[in-house]
Amino acid sequence: MQKPIKPILRNKFLILAVFWTAFVLIASLMPVHPPGKLPAQSDKLVHVIFFALLYYFWTKTGLFRSISLLVYLVFFGIIIEILQGILPFGRHFDWLDVLADFFGIILVYFCGIIMKNNHAVKSFLE
Repeated sequence: MQKPIKPILRNKFLILAVFWTAFVLIASLMPVHPPGKLPAQSDKLVHVIFFALLYYFWTKTGLFRSISLLVYLVFFGIIIEILQGILPFGRHFDWLDVLADFFGIILVYFCGIIMKNNHAVKSFLE
């Protein structure tokens, strides 16, 4: 069970989480200009960072259980990829993007578990 966060701080994380979610959605659906200039698969790091931050911000709101949030965000990533395949913005569906999204989420999830269970890390951070 997560420690309760002060209500005002929770609201700040909620606002941050909502805005970051909107940013990720918009950035993921915008046309790429110019297409094809970046090295192949170079966007995977961006996916990892975007979804790691998404998971972190939403976790800090205290609104979702960790596993539920993990599932919701994986589906969010899949929906974005489906929209990329459907919308005429020069983007396409890529399972590797979904995998990178998942990796970002899992990275923060396991870091949270390690930090929660490691007394040395806890004492260092406090």
